[in-house]
Amino acid sequence: MNRYALLFVLVFGLAACGSEEAAETGSNVVEACTEIVASDVCPAGTALSFDAQAVADCGGSVGASVDLTSRSGEISGRCGSSGECSFVCAPPDPCCGGEEWTETSYKCETPCAAVCACEGKCGKISGADCDADCGTCSGGQVCSADNVCVDECPEGAEVCGDACFFPVDGDVCFNGEVCEAEKNCEGKACGSNGCGGECGKCQGSESCDNGQCVSDCKGSLPVCQGALIQACQSTNPDDADAGWAWQDDTDCDTPGTDTPYCAELASGATCVECNGDSDDQCGVGKACDLEKGVCIDTCVPDCTNDDGTKRYCGGDGCGGFCEGVDYSCNGNGNWCNPDNGKCDTPLEECSFSFQQMVNDEPSDTWMKVVIPYGNPFCNSVV
Repeated sequence: MNRYALLFVLVFGLAACGSEEAAETGSNVVEACTEIVASDVCPAGTALSFDAQAVADCGGSVGASVDLTSRSGEISGRCGSSGECSFVCAPPDPCCGGEEWTETSYKCETPCAAVCACEGKCGKISGADCDADCGTCSGGQVCSADNVCVDECPEGAEVCGDACFFPVDGDVCFNGEVCEAEKNCEGKACGSNGCGGECGKCQGSESCDNGQCVSDCKGSLPVCQGALIQACQSTNPDDADAGWAWQDDTDCDTPGTDTPYCAELASGATCVECNGDSDDQCGVGKACDLEKGVCIDTCVPDCTNDDGTKRYCGGDGCGGFCEGVDYSCNGNGNWCNPDNGKCDTPLEECSFSFQQMVNDEPSDTWMKVVIPYGNPFCNSVV
């Protein structure tokens, strides 16, 4: 809200007190300002004022706006000068809207005193010198942000109690009133935000004390926070009386590590090979031993024919191959015989089936592709 007042400043500039030059300069300023007082330099409706502080604010600029809030309520103003005299014209009261300045006139459509009038208004309003509660709306109407009764809130606003509310800056509607949840949590790590929610939660054995998380964790085992190990450590190892708090200790998910997961074992949080949070940590035919955090085999390889004879190639049923020999017999010129598990079947060609995709999704249709034997791809396919 800009409210202009023109203050008038008298500058005496006596740099060398007692000198004839300074005396002459001061005399000129007084004479110039005397002429200003006798003339109508201020627009009608404003008053002439001399103020030494305004000299620095105006800086000698004619028409510049000068903030006079600290000296004249909420009035601000413009600067003027004539000759060696600086001046300001000030309206009688602060203006809260519709202010117009010309060289000869001044007009204020909404004086701040009028803002506190409740005629045609609703809700809580305030002006320069007053606050007023203009009550609620009736007939199912709600009070808008402009303090007038409307049938419904504008787009982006919500109804809070009997008023329109724009949820900004962390504000929420609580018990029918706008509640400044985010502001209430400034400087707090935990505890109530005064709006039905919390400013945060403490971890582990920490408790909330006056908005801050405090710990009495001494002697507690390390805990997991995702892939991060937190340990209860002294806040100052050199001070025997220092407190204890949960502090970051080890990040298990470090590139290149064989133990990228965190698990809370009997000995406390530890970086492990697996923790059972997902099924793909250990791979095919294996599972996670949750007590130790390691992957163990759950599939027993089967390399025996139905008649009890041994198989020397092909799949072992657990994702591997019998004797380590794949279906191409590791490219020795034969193909693994599926009937007896031996590399005794010479092939002139090998075939493979590919599942067709429809709209980037696997379909139920498979396509067979025949590749002449001797092709490197054919020899190396597993």
